[in-house]
Amino acid sequence: MEKVLIVEELDPYIEEQVRIIANMEGLKVEIHGKDYIPEVGELTPTILYNVFAKFLGLDISTVEHKVESPKVPKRPPPLCPGSPHRASYYAIKRAISTSKLKVSQVPIWGILDVML
Repeated sequence: MEKVLIVEELDPYIEEQVRIIANMEGLKVEIHGKDYIPEVGELTPTILYNVFAKFLGLDISTVEHKVESPKVPKRPPPLCPGSPHRASYYAIKRAISTSKLKVSQVPIWGILDVML
């Protein structure tokens, strides 16, 4: 290869290691990474599309760009099993039920049935 693009989120750990190995082996290869890839944020298909087009020297307007999002049901985020907030939510849910209310009658806490 004449040039290589290392794609990784956050810190350029793999990029740095590849540079070290290439240098140790005397390889004459251009190694790119964070000069094309953003250092923060998630690498979305749109971001990667633009990065690859730029890296390959393609005219973005001539490249077909179709990314279909998968159909995923909407759901609230669950609490991790070790979360210290689980006990708090459990206590609130228990207080709601002992007050003869249903969780569904308390809109802000309706999410608890899914989270716990």
